[in-house]
Amino acid sequence: QSSRSPLQQLSPHVFPMAWLTFRMAAVALLVGLAAVAGETTVSTSSPCFKDPSDDACADGSSFFPDATVSANMKSLCDRKPFLSGCSILASCTASTLTGKYCMPWSLAASICSAADLATTNEAECVDYIALCRPASVTTKVKQCAEYPMVPNLPSTEVAFNTTVALCGVHEMMECSACTGTKLAAATCPDPFATTAKICVAMPAMKKCDGWWSVICNGTAATDLKVYCTASVSASARLAPSYLAAVLIALVSAYAARS
Repeated sequence: QSSRSPLQQLSPHVFPMAWLTFRMAAVALLVGLAAVAGETTVSTSSPCFKDPSDDACADGSSFFPDATVSANMKSLCDRKPFLSGCSILASCTASTLTGKYCMPWSLAASICSAADLATTNEAECVDYIALCRPASVTTKVKQCAEYPMVPNLPSTEVAFNTTVALCGVHEMMECSACTGTKLAAATCPDPFATTAKICVAMPAMKKCDGWWSVICNGTAATDLKVYCTASVSASARLAPSYLAAVLIALVSAYAARS
């Protein structure tokens, strides 16, 4: 008595062509799945993520393509748009910022900045950090040096604290875009841009002489004019409630002297 299943016994004789077609389709499916798996794991399959000091790691695009870098950064910024580097990405996506700081590896450098503790343990930054900021070796990946982060980009915490401080002194229209005392996407989605708009409108404010002034008077000012020029920040002005309070105070002072 044969040990083969009824399907195995019948398949070669009853429907040989159908059986052959089924087997070919199964093989094609397995090959397709393998190809997809290869695409999604391309970044972790390279030994360069463990030791980027090898000369073979010079061209990072061969094992960490721009599309993967971009996808990682988009994923992170979709979750945490308030990150300083994500403000840069948002401007690049909106085409209000163009040029070298919009390149995938530069965006990764800005978003996954060593100074920004908010991104140190983010999964989307792990691969970039492994390649460009290895713990004990010097990286040979050329993209790390060719595509630097935005110079003097403040950490997310610093940008947020600056916004809070500015809005605590003057109630600007732009302050409505960053409320509350804790950093959150719902209440303050872009503290970097909010501070920039306030400082463009009132550059003499004390907190504007920090990182904003350094960026907008530095080597990257031309590239980052979206954060430094009045043309893109005309909406930053004193809120009506603040102006009303000032007017009432002036009237009261005048009345007291009369």
